[in-house]
Amino acid sequence: MNWQGILKTYYSHHARFLHSTSDFPPGMDVKAALKEALAVRLTHSEESKPTENVEYKNIIKESVSTPLVNENVHNDQGDDMPEMPPWLDDGEIPDMPDFPGDFDDDFLPEESGPVIQKIKSENLGSIENLDDLRSVWGDCKRCGLSQTRKNLVFGEGNQSASVLFIGEGPGADEDRQGRPFVGKSGELLTRMIEAMGLTRNDVFIANIVKCRPPGNRDPEPGEILTCIPVLRRQIEIIKPKLIVCLGRVSAQSLLSTKDSITRLRGSFHKYEGIDLLVTFHPAYLLRSPEKKRDAWADLQLVMERIGLKNG
Repeated sequence: MNWQGILKTYYSHHARFLHSTSDFPPGMDVKAALKEALAVRLTHSEESKPTENVEYKNIIKESVSTPLVNENVHNDQGDDMPEMPPWLDDGEIPDMPDFPGDFDDDFLPEESGPVIQKIKSENLGSIENLDDLRSVWGDCKRCGLSQTRKNLVFGEGNQSASVLFIGEGPGADEDRQGRPFVGKSGELLTRMIEAMGLTRNDVFIANIVKCRPPGNRDPEPGEILTCIPVLRRQIEIIKPKLIVCLGRVSAQSLLSTKDSITRLRGSFHKYEGIDLLVTFHPAYLLRSPEKKRDAWADLQLVMERIGLKNG
């Protein structure tokens, strides 16, 4: 297996939040192979690759570029797309890395069975309100994210909200303030919510993981498995009519799928009997403002489903 195949296989697992390395050749030292593949990938940057090597160029497009841009969906609705409301001006692009952090000895998670058993033993299902759930979750030390975070970001909003927005994890601003979506992405999300005729006080906003992954990398599988029980209980307590997943990580985690945003957008899914719609993460919209029209079309589906007046 060459370095492109190694990276492509890893990204497939990373997106699916799996532990298994069965897709790799038997006997391969996966950690060492991934480190070496990453080194090769970084060496062959866009500026230094040989322009005359067409095969190399195609491999890079297939094995590196595509997995890193999962939220690149085309507009199938042409000129019939609804007019977009005046959301946040494009402004400065935030510093968001497009690669899931450095590969270190811990990037492939250990089996999370004991952790999950410990969480089950806390009997979250007996907790009937969010304040008590927050108290039980406490100053969480259940995974390594607790070692680098400043504040745990539990979520906020209406505890009887009809719409629940779920992102990936806190960023730097959220980590400092202990609140979800308060940076530039949060400003855009607030405008998106207001364009629906709602306010942040009408909805609830949470994340898949409650602590910021270092460098804004994707949460690792073990981190998600450790943290998602408290999110599931939040959903059970709030009982929303509809869940909006903001971005790939949120959608894949709740739907237990490896499908891309391209496949998941544009139609409703079900999570435990609750309607669920997938749209782009606001941070992605800041980097790719041309996708705002698609996101607005998604939100209009939400408005129609829960009976909000359009316009």
